[in-house]
Amino acid sequence: MKKRVNNLGQEIGAELKHWTARRKPVHTSMCGRYCTVTPFGLEEHAESLYRAFSEDTQEQNWTYLPYWALLPR
Repeated sequence: MKKRVNNLGQEIGAELKHWTARRKPVHTSMCGRYCTVTPFGLEEHAESLYRAFSEDTQEQNWTYLPYWALLPR
C-alpha cells in the first residue's frame, strides 16, 4: 500500500471512503486519568494558544486539526 502524505510530507493514512460525520461532543470538560479536555474559552485560552501556534512557521500543527474547529460558533 502506498503511503499518503500531505504537502509537508507528513503521513496522513489511508482514505476512508465510507466515512460519515458523527455528532459533535457535548460542550463540557472531560476529565480523564492523565488530563482534562476543556472547551475553548476566548478569554482563558486565546493568548497562550496564539503564542504557541505562532512558533509553527511551517504550519505543521494544523495537519490533523478538523476544519470545523476553525469555524465561529
